[in-house]
Amino acid sequence: MTGADVSIQAQLPHPLLQPYLGLGTGIHITLEQEPGDRYAESSTQAMGGLRLSLGRGIGLRGEIRYRIDDQQSSTNAADNIELTAGLSWAW
Repeated sequence: MTGADVSIQAQLPHPLLQPYLGLGTGIHITLEQEPGDRYAESSTQAMGGLRLSLGRGIGLRGEIRYRIDDQQSSTNAADNIELTAGLSWAW
């Protein structure tokens, strides 16, 4: 599966800790070997997260994202939740 997303986020402007909320949309393409498993569908997402500045342009982040795909293989809402964490660097 591959895809591209575009989102807009509102962030609380604090020098150390920046919570944020956002909404987005995207397109996701699956090209599996089985003929019925090939599709290109849109998705909508809502996200929230936290960015923590460690100084000198380095930071940590964590995010929870709820994604709704037009082509869903599951009716379980928990299958649409993504949790991510990362390290950021700005120059």
